[in-house]
Amino acid sequence: LFPDAFCHIEEGIALNIFLNILFIPFGGIAGAALATVCTQIASGALIWRRMRRITDFSIFTRLIPGILAATGMAFSIYTLQLISMPFLVILPAAAIIYLLILYAAGEPILTHTIKKQL
Repeated sequence: LFPDAFCHIEEGIALNIFLNILFIPFGGIAGAALATVCTQIASGALIWRRMRRITDFSIFTRLIPGILAATGMAFSIYTLQLISMPFLVILPAAAIIYLLILYAAGEPILTHTIKKQL
């Protein structure tokens, strides 16, 4: 496959150990969680850079509908909580709002699925 495919795993392990040594004494389990998140971000960036060298691709344009939908859902949850709606009303309302925003934004998987069902 790729001769150096596992080098990023080794780098990630080394970074995680280093960050755990730094963060755990000050933050305990929260420090360990922060070290893991930082390691995941760094590993993802390294893998992303490697993949960009192999093939040109972009996912950011495909993320926009999901980001819009998540933001709209978060706003709707916040608003419904402000007016003291019960949780069992907020949950389905937020899910419906999320799906409607995805559909309105033209999310291809959702629109394809809906057209296939009709």
